[in-house]
Amino acid sequence: MKRLLIFAILAISSLGIAQDKWKTSLELDFGFPSDWVYEYQYAPHKFRFEDLEDSGFLLNSFGVQGYHGYFITNTLSIGPVGGFNYQSTHKLSMLRLGARFQLHFTDKNNAFTYLQFSNNFSLNYEKFKAGPHIRYGLAFPVMRGEAYMLSLNLFGELNNYYMNGSKPLLEYVGIETPVLLREKLHIGISIGVTF
Repeated sequence: MKRLLIFAILAISSLGIAQDKWKTSLELDFGFPSDWVYEYQYAPHKFRFEDLEDSGFLLNSFGVQGYHGYFITNTLSIGPVGGFNYQSTHKLSMLRLGARFQLHFTDKNNAFTYLQFSNNFSLNYEKFKAGPHIRYGLAFPVMRGEAYMLSLNLFGELNNYYMNGSKPLLEYVGIETPVLLREKLHIGISIGVTF
């Protein structure tokens, strides 16, 4: 019984210390995707790649995501990331789930850079099924409080959307079987709150 009591006291005290090692952030994303490549099959074993019209530097991607990271060192944290994104160019709506590695330049309450790997899960299978997502970003604090930090984030990302069984984009009836939609360039900004 004495050992169990000592173990419980140590476990509770270590949980209190571990609370300082966790950070949570919420981000509101605004993106400018362009340079799309569409791959489709037009005959058995024959594929065609089509550069889709560049939408220019227009705000056409919106999203929200959250990150809950654990500091494995004083400046490096790792944890799950998840969120929602909508891209109006091709009317793609998706949920994202993955992991983020976040490196703070000086301490936990200062500027940081991050690398994020996640997967896009479609909310409309007529558009696409799923696909990988990679994001690299930089965050700069613009306001700090005792328990929070407001930051401006700049990011670049790449997305692939697997379209097997989806509706054709070019509407070449009978000769277009969608395979993949690739976003070659996506830059964006986000406003984040870390607490």
